[in-house]
Amino acid sequence: MTLYILILLILSGAGIFFSGTTTWGDTVFDIASLALALLYFIYGFAILNKTKLSFKAAKDLSFNQAFFGTATGWTIATIIVGAFFKLRMWPGAQVLLWVGIIGTLIMIVVNYILYKKDEESKTLFQRSLVHGIIAIIIGAWILSASQEHIISLYIQDDNDQKDVIEAYHDWQKNPSDSTLHMIYLNKFNETLKKQKQQ
Repeated sequence: MTLYILILLILSGAGIFFSGTTTWGDTVFDIASLALALLYFIYGFAILNKTKLSFKAAKDLSFNQAFFGTATGWTIATIIVGAFFKLRMWPGAQVLLWVGIIGTLIMIVVNYILYKKDEESKTLFQRSLVHGIIAIIIGAWILSASQEHIISLYIQDDNDQKDVIEAYHDWQKNPSDSTLHMIYLNKFNETLKKQKQQ
């Protein structure tokens, strides 16, 4: 299980790294990130309790292990989706990241309380602590990244970066102006397309 998660994390990182220079980078990032989020969303109970990836395996878990494993998986998936939104420059990223980070922190505390009351929840606590802290660190790092920094991940040329960032700042002066938003998006997409053709 951990190997699948590690592979998806590596593919997501490679997708981000190559997204500005290749046509396949975006696709790899999209598929790997969303697969990782779905894995935690659907099978969070199995990942965090170290059981098989099946709903039948959930029958062998206590109610607390199944319920809180699933809830922790959902909060980690929320961080992943929020990071995806932020790197795609879509609205709602900040809210998703904050909800995911705070939710994951709460679930780590709840899992710790369960572990103190019930030795059976030890694996859930340990794995939710490790997976949760990794997700929180990545989520907080992406949350703190400026839009300018995210633009620089995609666009390599300094002059092109300046033009796109200038269009972004123009739009931010009046965020309700849809024309400025479209100018920014068009400039970003045209620059990215030109860069990939080189």
